[in-house]
Amino acid sequence: MAVSKLPLPLKQALDAVGVRKMTDVEKILFDGKYVRHYFDPKPGELIYHYTSLEAAKAILEGQSIWLSEYQKTNDASEFTFAKQRFRDEIAKLSTEYSSSSIDVYKERLKGFEDGQCMLIGSFTQNGDDLSQWERYADRASGCVIGFNAYWFWKYPGIRLHKVIYEDGYLKNLVEANLYMMDQAKKLFPQIPLELLATYFVFEQFCFKDHRFSSEQEIRMTRSVQINSNSDSGLDDGIMQLAKGKFPGPFAKPFEVKIRNGAYGQTRYISLPTIFRGSSAVRSIGFGPRCSPTDEQTFIETFKPMKRLKFWRSDIPLR
Repeated sequence: MAVSKLPLPLKQALDAVGVRKMTDVEKILFDGKYVRHYFDPKPGELIYHYTSLEAAKAILEGQSIWLSEYQKTNDASEFTFAKQRFRDEIAKLSTEYSSSSIDVYKERLKGFEDGQCMLIGSFTQNGDDLSQWERYADRASGCVIGFNAYWFWKYPGIRLHKVIYEDGYLKNLVEANLYMMDQAKKLFPQIPLELLATYFVFEQFCFKDHRFSSEQEIRMTRSVQINSNSDSGLDDGIMQLAKGKFPGPFAKPFEVKIRNGAYGQTRYISLPTIFRGSSAVRSIGFGPRCSPTDEQTFIETFKPMKRLKFWRSDIPLR
């Protein structure tokens, strides 16, 4: 079995329950072909967010970017698409894996729906893509922001994943998840099955309908709790459990706010894009239809920002 590097969030979770010898976990629990949805960026590697000039200005001036509740994305089947397929595959495998692993898996899926909500930010590795210029960047008259992916990846409370658009991969992953839980129960009894199952439920947000595949989405997520006593109905209190153990801006709880979005009232949190003088924003690319005047005005406004590069798409679009 191929050994692959454990993703940082899972490594932190295992470390929290006393699993120190990660190599043993890697050998038993992972096969390289089942981890393509993990995004392990290199230092300085960029991910891109297409948007209008007005929205980009708000992001730069506010030094933050929004993560919004998954029910309000442009994909009406968000989460439900993968959830049904996960359930279908678990049903097919019900006699091949222990009933305790399957029961915990199902229980954590229901627990997520009853008690948590996923907040999502959408990015891509395609920094100059015509379809995304047209759809997300004000019909190619807007811009694309390049963010340092490693800047976000290294902090707890945030997950970065590659979205997968293949049903076959999802099937294999469900089987790998159940195998992992069965093996963990035998060899690492200190690992709560609930911890692993919760992590696997979150992985369902790594899958979308294959007809979205041209976007090649890199997804940023943060899970928050449902709290009927809060104004928004959500509470970002999970990271309070860290008790200051982790560094960085994402180890603290954020206020969940409400805004009017494209698909109705939307709950969200604002993630800072700057910490101790270091900014996650590395580049601004202007769309092929962007007005030269608007481009120049934007550059003049933000060129004092350190390490910020400007460029313009040369796609011959009229």
